[in-house]
Amino acid sequence: MHAEARRGLARRRHHRALRREDKPVFYSPGWIPIGCSPRGRDFLCLDFDPAKGGKAGQVILFVTDFNERFQVAPSFAELLTVFLKEAKAGEIEF
Repeated sequence: MHAEARRGLARRRHHRALRREDKPVFYSPGWIPIGCSPRGRDFLCLDFDPAKGGKAGQVILFVTDFNERFQVAPSFAELLTVFLKEAKAGEIEF
């Protein structure tokens, strides 16, 4: 996915971009993958090694090709709440 398209998705879904300066690593063992993109290179992770200002257990999207990270939800419970709400509204295709 093109970088600008990803940034647009992040804005539409109210994801918060995480600054690499706050956590200057490519990957952390504290990021536990719980899902991946169809191409297998972008990962939804539980973050148990958050950067300054982050919260352990937040859900992040890690885009490997561009080394970008976005906070998707402040917790796994919140991610499920949003998923259920969007599913009920017909905004998610299975």
